[in-house]
Amino acid sequence: MSDWSLPALLIAWLVATGVVFAVYRLLRLPTSGLVFAYIASLALIHWTGAMLYALPWYGGPQSEQVYSGFRQATYGLLSLVVGVVACLAVTRPSKTRRPKPPETTSTLPWAYVVIGITSYLVLIPLLGSVPTLSAVLVAAWNLFAIGIALQCRRASEQRRWTALVSWLAVVFLTPALTIVTQGFLGFGVQVLIVVIVFLATTTTRRWRWMIASLLLVYPALSFYVAYMAQRDVLRQSVWGGDPMTRRIVRLYDTVRSVEPFDITNAAHLQPIDGRLNQNQLVGACVEYLDNRAHPYADGETLWYGIVALVPRIMWAEKPVVAGSMGLVSKYTGLTFGAGTSVGIGQVMEFYMNFGTPGVVIGFLLFGIVVAAFDRAAGSRLQAGDVAGFAARFLPGMALLQAGGSMVEITSSIAAGAVTAYIVNTHVLPALGVPTGGHPARRRQPYRTPAAVAFPGPKRGALR
Repeated sequence: MSDWSLPALLIAWLVATGVVFAVYRLLRLPTSGLVFAYIASLALIHWTGAMLYALPWYGGPQSEQVYSGFRQATYGLLSLVVGVVACLAVTRPSKTRRPKPPETTSTLPWAYVVIGITSYLVLIPLLGSVPTLSAVLVAAWNLFAIGIALQCRRASEQRRWTALVSWLAVVFLTPALTIVTQGFLGFGVQVLIVVIVFLATTTTRRWRWMIASLLLVYPALSFYVAYMAQRDVLRQSVWGGDPMTRRIVRLYDTVRSVEPFDITNAAHLQPIDGRLNQNQLVGACVEYLDNRAHPYADGETLWYGIVALVPRIMWAEKPVVAGSMGLVSKYTGLTFGAGTSVGIGQVMEFYMNFGTPGVVIGFLLFGIVVAAFDRAAGSRLQAGDVAGFAARFLPGMALLQAGGSMVEITSSIAAGAVTAYIVNTHVLPALGVPTGGHPARRRQPYRTPAAVAFPGPKRGALR
């Protein structure tokens, strides 16, 4: 594949995604959308940027680095697909008849929405600086996305269009919320991706949702270009402590400045290349290590991911922190401005440890893990066990950090599991919210083996 053209690599991503979709459809496997959400997140920072360099009128001195980085990302995606398919083939459910899911009420999803928004607007500002607790509160915020996704799915399946439109409006306003409160668009976009992919993979109208999600790409790009042009002004307003009304006015001015995205306009393409093109950094890492300017990490950063599982409240001097910890500069030779946070991503992290074999094996194992979480959450969702679904989907959402480090991912998985347990077993019962349970685990009338093996005589039989 080393001599594949850039367009061929771009097409390989589409084919690989189609293979995963076909496997789920042919085997009729339950899904929660985690696998597809991860592929979408990975494509957002790799496929999007590479696509620009396939345009004849766009290019630059970074073209070779972009191609080199995207080639490694393609190796990773193909290995991820192999891992996903292997996991699905091994864990394929038996053909026994599944219990009919009970009618799901809106109480539990509503509770998740309230807990999530309360954590984001109240608890994180108050307690977000407390070690360990901050990770739990961030995970609790993700319950907001879970609750919204469940509400949208329920409204779509029951054809309650007014409710569906209302909940979707909340989804599309979430990026605006994260902009005016924290100055970041990405947190809201993650909620948007999770909900849309969830609807496109778990509802009976999945094809309509898939088409709708594709139609959203163009207005999303148009808004993103305007946002990047006004980002510094927006962040200055938010981080400077301006009143909420002024922040909203700034955001409104940004929306008013949106113009239709023009793929031939370099001014529209450069913001995408600058922020949604992780390939350039990966390519710089490949070049830097291949020139032996720095030795490979040999698993050091992956070990950090294991160390991150230990709560800081138990190990105050733990030598790892969230973020890339300067690894991008260390393994690319590039320098960044003070205070600039640069995401490392799985492609670069696997490569800086063991080169191309690290990318292949790392993504193979990563695909198995993502598919396992997806199957576990999807099975609970199919059976109508909403609380069980959330308990598996919440830690699984940590895997969607395609631009994050393994330290961030492993610590977020642990925080998600702890948060789901606390909410489902303590918070919800204390609030009087029923969590239900798996239908197959409910108490059934006892039947003796003899009654099963030797049923009574039929009506009218000789006595």
